[in-house]
Amino acid sequence: MPMEAPPERIQQAAKRIQIMHTDGTNQNFVVARKYLSDAEVICFLGFGFHPTNVQRLLDGVKPRPGVFTLFTTFGLKRPEITAMVHMLQPVLASLGEPDPGFDVLHFLRDKFVWWLEMAARIAAALT
Repeated sequence: MPMEAPPERIQQAAKRIQIMHTDGTNQNFVVARKYLSDAEVICFLGFGFHPTNVQRLLDGVKPRPGVFTLFTTFGLKRPEITAMVHMLQPVLASLGEPDPGFDVLHFLRDKFVWWLEMAARIAAALT
């Protein structure tokens, strides 16, 4: 059964979505790069992976050792996914397996929730 978010939560989240049309020096890019550098898990949802956008976002990012990166590739063809992986690997070494058949909702329901559950089990086993 699909989970439904309350309309007020959806409206709050929608107000926080920002589209950045700058050269990468915008303060939002600085904040995003800091978050990416500090993250334990990075998840790109609906990101187009245009080379210019990847360059702007990842310029100067130095992720923590062992950071794991998940992403959606819905609608991308294998050559596009291969090019995207080659762009990301120099900065984000530990990449999840792309699945072009998963849209964002399917990914969150089936892949991300599963991954979070597994990570929690592993963490519990280690403590």
